Amino acid sequence: MSTAKPSRVKTVQSSRIGVPSSAVYNPSDHYVPCMSEGCQAHYILSMLSPSFYAPSKPYGLVNKHGLCPSHAFKDRQLAEAHLKSENGRLRATAGRRTMREVQQLFEQHVKDMVRGREADSNALLRHQEAVLHSKAFKYYERPCTKENCQRPWYSVYAASLFKMYNTVDENGIGMLTVYCPRCATAEVDEVDSKIESAKFRCKTDEEFARFVTELRRRRAVQIEFWEKAQVRVMLQKGVKPKIIAVEDPLEDDDKLEGKGVEFVREACSVM
Repeated sequence: MSTAKPSRVKTVQSSRIGVPSSAVYNPSDHYVPCMSEGCQAHYILSMLSPSFYAPSKPYGLVNKHGLCPSHAFKDRQLAEAHLKSENGRLRATAGRRTMREVQQLFEQHVKDMVRGREADSNALLRHQEAVLHSKAFKYYERPCTKENCQRPWYSVYAASLFKMYNTVDENGIGMLTVYCPRCATAEVDEVDSKIESAKFRCKTDEEFARFVTELRRRRAVQIEFWEKAQVRVMLQKGVKPKIIAVEDPLEDDDKLEGKGVEFVREACSVM
């Protein structure tokens, strides 16, 4: 069993005491979700090539907004393949039409596709905006749930934090998304120490695997509980979603401090 410690991407923010900044934080400027069905990828617009949304040869099609680079490229490739096939079909079935007439038909088909793709792109962008600004506040800045932490609110999808919060080690352990960067870094260092101790304490690989599985399960429970509490506090602080979406109602666990805090932390801790 390897005893090498996992490497992590760590970006620790300033420990200044701050206030909610959701009024100026724009989720669209940071990592946004791909709207392709089933895709879990996120991307950031500022890192795309300046020509990413420019017309491309040979038909002048552009990548759709709202899709990650991979799906946008695949989508455009399929559209270009369709146009190539349609051009061949029109030529093969020209009959009495002249080549100029065939070309005009094809050009009209290209224009129709361009308009259709533009409409699809706008619809995807509206859908993405609805997700970014839904009342779940998934992509908004939120308060740290570590007791007594008063550091600035943060977003796990912020350009400077996304990689840190979305990197896991070989055991599937990552930063707690309900903690601010500094608190999350300290917490995961403690977890790493527990894992290192377990490697020597566990007598078999199976026993160690059970330990890690249980650790991941308890951390998942902790995240689920505190994410709902975060939303409650955000609502109490006056944060309002830009677009209201229909989602499951939240539980009444609306406090981040007090006896409930200690109970849940103890229930979710791994000794």
